Amino acid sequence: MGRAYGQWFREQGLDVSRAIFCNNLLAQIGLAVSGLATSYLPRRSLQRMIDGGQLVALDVTPALPPLQYQVIYRPAETDPFLGGIMEIALATCDFGKFIMH
Repeated sequence: MGRAYGQWFREQGLDVSRAIFCNNLLAQIGLAVSGLATSYLPRRSLQRMIDGGQLVALDVTPALPPLQYQVIYRPAETDPFLGGIMEIALATCDFGKFIMH
């Protein structure tokens, strides 16, 4: 995500040489809620926090590039535990659900 943001900022002519990029989604949410950062977050997952005023959605022009979340893991043949975790993630992951309680 950090590279995607950095490239978008550079394309807009903005200097991000002193920016700190964070790839941890929960840390990004925490920093944004505390007012210490802005972040590009999955809106559907966090709509309740927007509705509740904990987060504010900003309209940006031009629009930020779409991001595709991915899971990278070792093949299940080498580690059955990781294969099982991957199967659980595939069966349950839904960015339309609220991710924090």
